[in-house]
Amino acid sequence: MRELTRVLVTGGAGFIGSHVMNRLVGSGCEVIVVDNLSAGVLANIEGHVREGRVCFVRGDIRDLETVVLRLFNAYGPRQGFSEYSGVITQFVDCV
Repeated sequence: MRELTRVLVTGGAGFIGSHVMNRLVGSGCEVIVVDNLSAGVLANIEGHVREGRVCFVRGDIRDLETVVLRLFNAYGPRQGFSEYSGVITQFVDCV
């Protein structure tokens, strides 16, 4: 099995999410946090963001623009979009 190096934490600025993020950063993972800050607070992650250990995307994971345009295009696989269009289509059908 391949070692996990890039992890997406949804709600990562909240109490539980920020603790999960801390553990992942501590184990050497590249962490991307998505949070709309409806319950989370930026102070929970700003130290890691400032130090470049965490990438923060403010948005709602249920929002297609956040998922496709901001997350997938910025942090998705480098092979190209067409290979994964079925995943995006399935996501759209569920929303």
